[in-house]
Amino acid sequence: MERRKFIKLILPLAAAVAAPFELHASARQAKEAKSNSLARLFSDPQSAAGLGKAFVASFGESFDRERVMREWLQDDLFKQLMGAPTAPGSRRDLSTRLIADFNEGVTVSVDGWVLSQTEARLCGLIYLQSV
Repeated sequence: MERRKFIKLILPLAAAVAAPFELHASARQAKEAKSNSLARLFSDPQSAAGLGKAFVASFGESFDRERVMREWLQDDLFKQLMGAPTAPGSRRDLSTRLIADFNEGVTVSVDGWVLSQTEARLCGLIYLQSV
């Protein structure tokens, strides 16, 4: 068989074999990018995820991951943060919400830290998206 014919035959086969791996990698990268986008709001994303894990654990056995994530993601601020977390308007709106939470006493204690409910939920989302 001529080399040219062999190459013509093998290229489609190689592409067919590689395609599923590329699609899987793309889906994984998209998921990581989405979760990492929220994590970028924190100077130490691993600590934020750790606090999120502790916050989620505080719900105990009654925790329903799908229901909680659906509920939290209905919040307009969280929708905005999922789309463009580091945009100036997003950061401003997040800061406004955090201040309002503290002023209104909407706080939770997580591993000895007093967090606004918004911070705790954001950390929870970062954790939940990473597992």
